Amino acid sequence: MATVENDLWIAAMRTFLRQMGFTGWFDRPTAQVFKSVAHELDLSLPDSHDAAMRRVERTLASLSWIYARPLRSESGTRVRGVVASDAKGGLPIVVTVDFDRNRAGGTQLTLRFATKALFAGRRIVERAAQSVAARLTQPATTDSDRGYAWFEIDPIDAAEMSPAEIAFAAALRAHSAAWTPTNVDGDIGAFGGDGVTDPVIAYATLTDPADKDRYLASVGVHVLGERVRGDRLHSQLETLPDRPSSWALDTVGTRDQLAEASAQWFRQVLDKPIVLYVWLHKDSAYAARYAFADTGETLTQFYTRTLAPAGQAEELIAAGHVHGRGWIQTVGLPAPSCYLHIRGDLGKGTVPFAVPEATHRGPLGGLWYEGQ
Repeated sequence: MATVENDLWIAAMRTFLRQMGFTGWFDRPTAQVFKSVAHELDLSLPDSHDAAMRRVERTLASLSWIYARPLRSESGTRVRGVVASDAKGGLPIVVTVDFDRNRAGGTQLTLRFATKALFAGRRIVERAAQSVAARLTQPATTDSDRGYAWFEIDPIDAAEMSPAEIAFAAALRAHSAAWTPTNVDGDIGAFGGDGVTDPVIAYATLTDPADKDRYLASVGVHVLGERVRGDRLHSQLETLPDRPSSWALDTVGTRDQLAEASAQWFRQVLDKPIVLYVWLHKDSAYAARYAFADTGETLTQFYTRTLAPAGQAEELIAAGHVHGRGWIQTVGLPAPSCYLHIRGDLGKGTVPFAVPEATHRGPLGGLWYEGQ
């Protein structure tokens, strides 16, 4: 890795460790010990130079998960960013894109993907490269004119999927065709599960419709034998929680019956109301929390001590509103300054009395982490 790539990877890895509840121990000398792995490819886009740069920036931002947004070089000929190793999150992979006008009037791209071999092998890097390339070359269409279908199978993943995964994806598509949402992605985990000894996993990724890059939660089902269970999934491992939530799915039947029950459950989950609570101090947002308004369950949150009222963080920690190594839980805060309705049927939930609904949102620049 070049120095800039290495520094970007270190910063991203620290962010990843914080997301997992650890404090980072990575520094430049430590990172240099690990062998780098890289993959390069060339692409041609019909877009103008400026349009191609915007397309690259949007694509990298959509795959950046918790990592910093891509940056354009001062010369306007390079964009660098960090993408996650999987579509819904994962280890950091540094992407460098160089631009050059080609003779046909479009733009030539040279893409380099780099990470550390100890954490992600060449196959993972190549899959990330294929995913970015597929998005960059996809025609710009809207949901209304592209025949959007839930649980579509990416051709890149199909070769690694088991027959059970492919069949369950088809059944889910059939049972959700009448109400397929266009603002939520439904996916089948390409883990090779046979549904007998290893579960077939299907999941939907919930995001903020006004901020597509803001990951809120992953909800999904595990099919094993004649039983399906659904709940909020681990953001990295796709595992079910040890203790089922109040809205979890657990039923038995044939595979088609399990697919129908799963589709109905996904529909119910998408109707669950989600709100964004914001806490202000001296005209700045020092904390925010996305939550299910029907159960109060925290999805993701941030708390910035330097912007919070003096002494508040210490009081929250003393009261036990903290998890792991200092991750303050916003459920311990007083009533929020305002809330925004994000998605779902708010008539099925409640918000704190006398808390005003905001009509627009300001900057929310903290480090987001999951609720406990």
